[in-house]
Amino acid sequence: MRNFYEETVVAIYEVAGKTIEDIKYITLGDFEYSLAYIDWDKFAEFAKQIEYNPIIETEPVISPAIRIGGDNWYMFRTVVKGKECWDSIGLHGDEKAIIEDPSDLINGYVKHKDSKRYRFIDLEE
Repeated sequence: MRNFYEETVVAIYEVAGKTIEDIKYITLGDFEYSLAYIDWDKFAEFAKQIEYNPIIETEPVISPAIRIGGDNWYMFRTVVKGKECWDSIGLHGDEKAIIEDPSDLINGYVKHKDSKRYRFIDLEE
């Protein structure tokens, strides 16, 4: 299992070549019609709760609609050699709504059809 928060922090530095301070927005939706916005602190809280299997069996576990970005760059979810991961390019999207639950970060298909591939952990234990 892979922790979504840990994977994301590494990707910010290694894939995008950025720091957490460079993040200006996190959206859930496509970059032309973004649906929801979440700030870094809330995203980090939710992402720390998600452990998942990154190997693609049918659909990605983590929503491919998540974008993390800043000035002239953003990271997006992709698949490389059969595994989910982050990649980075140089555009950004619109922020419109607020993400209010860690389950919003899970791909909708997997959330409803394949819940054995991820779990939420209680951070207060």
